Amino acid sequence: MPLTKILAQEASGATAVTFSSLGTAKELLFTWIDYDPTGGSDEALTFQVTTSSYSNNAPITSSYGRAYHNEADSTANIQAYDDGSNTQAQGNDPDDQWITTLVDQDQSIASASGTLTLFSINSTAKIKTFFARSMSEAGAAAYDNHVGGYVNTTEAITAVRFKGSGGGTFTGTFTLYKVV
Repeated sequence: MPLTKILAQEASGATAVTFSSLGTAKELLFTWIDYDPTGGSDEALTFQVTTSSYSNNAPITSSYGRAYHNEADSTANIQAYDDGSNTQAQGNDPDDQWITTLVDQDQSIASASGTLTLFSINSTAKIKTFFARSMSEAGAAAYDNHVGGYVNTTEAITAVRFKGSGGGTFTGTFTLYKVV
């Protein structure tokens, strides 16, 4: 799967990172490295899209699962399905899709890194499927997060926005690639 880098953005105290020059690729890959909330609360990284009818509030249906293991080796679990705020059933306005677990902003070593892949972004005949995979630290535990679903629109996606689940500031490096 050859990749062509389109754009990288540094979030240094940002409240959102938006990619609006998406090109004509059928498949896009976004990466984030060292997402770290800095706004005073623990936050998950989320995403949402813009189309001609939706401005960062398109309806999403998703599933979220995760495995975790704490550093004291006293708790480990696989949560195959999370029915809380991490999943959506045609959620929209202002439901952004969680793609990490909460990251502990009080811990200087805490962060999250991962990928989001979007398919058929320019199609006007198909819904937009996606999957995300990330690793994050929360409460002295490592979380392996798996998210998949679809944006329920056949309109072309014109922008993708990343932000913290509480709307606070964050740091990290975000990069967009087209899959060729």
